[in-house]
Amino acid sequence: MIKRYDICFSTKTGNCSKKAGEYLRGLIQSSRGNMSAMAEVIPDTDNQSLQHFINNSPFDEEKLKRQINEDVNNKLGGEEAGLLIDDSSTPKAGKSSAGVARQYCGKLGKVDNCQSGVFAILSKDNKYSMIDGQLYLPKEWIEDEERCKKAGIPDDIKFKTKIEIAEEMIYTAKTRLKFGWVGFDGGYGKSREFLYRLGDKGLIFMADIPCKMGVYTENPDILEKEYTRDGKKVKKLVCSTKPTKVSEVIVNNTNDISLVKIREGTKGTIRANAISKRVWLWDEKAINAREMHLIYREDHDDPSDKKYSLSNAPIDTPLTTLLKMQAQRYWVERPFQEAKNTVGMDGYQCRLWTAWHRHMLLVMLAMLFMMEQKIEYGDSSNMLSCRDIIQVLSKALPAKDKTVDDVISMISERHSKRKKAMKNHSNTSPQGP
Repeated sequence: MIKRYDICFSTKTGNCSKKAGEYLRGLIQSSRGNMSAMAEVIPDTDNQSLQHFINNSPFDEEKLKRQINEDVNNKLGGEEAGLLIDDSSTPKAGKSSAGVARQYCGKLGKVDNCQSGVFAILSKDNKYSMIDGQLYLPKEWIEDEERCKKAGIPDDIKFKTKIEIAEEMIYTAKTRLKFGWVGFDGGYGKSREFLYRLGDKGLIFMADIPCKMGVYTENPDILEKEYTRDGKKVKKLVCSTKPTKVSEVIVNNTNDISLVKIREGTKGTIRANAISKRVWLWDEKAINAREMHLIYREDHDDPSDKKYSLSNAPIDTPLTTLLKMQAQRYWVERPFQEAKNTVGMDGYQCRLWTAWHRHMLLVMLAMLFMMEQKIEYGDSSNMLSCRDIIQVLSKALPAKDKTVDDVISMISERHSKRKKAMKNHSNTSPQGP
């Protein structure tokens, strides 16, 4: 596979495609992004050379991303495809790794020390592939020039919220891939300004939203009123009516809820109790509210599993189509699960900004390969998984022959690194009185 990307790893000063191939095979054969683990299974390589490749080898990351985008688009692109946006966090000890900070970590379900990135995934039916990823930098990092310098963060990197990062990804993807709509969870969907901006760009979205988010059941009048504040006249837009929580909108329309078939799943037909209502959303800045679909879905077998979404799809869009778009969000979790469990997405040993992004690009390349295999052999096995593919490859690809002495040496090296990491963590941890 790496041969078709050879040009992406070639520069005037050299070609590192061989080392890129070793790194890619390491992700697949070791199932970990840990370079020590890669070096234990890939012939004719070692930890140091892999570290040098991911940190220092000169290759065009943007060219590689463009080529991945082109190949994914050729396989999945089209009006039925959705561009799914989500963030993913990886627990990390210490303070040196780029972007590491105490922030919410989805993997742990709490605030803890971690790195967080925003990712874009192209999905159609049950096929999907990552097409972009960017590390999120908290403000505390941007405000510390010395810390940024040590982590190799470029001088021109400014603070951006996750929504701002996502927005840039979406606009870039729109120039490279074909998709019919954009989907994201409530962390992004709760931003009215974000939804307005996507609509202004002509993008259709399916946004999960919190149940307490306010909407209007009729098109409200937006008025401009003048106030006197601190002796100065101030103009402010106000709404003639109060918004209603989306959960209350659904409660008031329970008689209209119907049982709908969403799709066929591995365990049979997936059905849901669902409804779509016409509502209006106001961002408190525009002179007009905007008409949207409020989609409510309740799992037929588990009524506690509820989801609320807003979409600016054409007003005549059938409920079944809206539900299919909403359900496609399910596939944003699968690539993360597979990438972490099978190709080492979160097992990396990268402290530098560039190394993190290069690692994620190679993970995307590995996941693209997996997706291509699923498409190629889908007719014979529609249940083919990434783990299945890796098991086959483990028998087909060469691996290091290890003696007992080799294994003992590897174990000794791992123990030495763990002790060093524990010592460093102890030195950087806050000390008591």
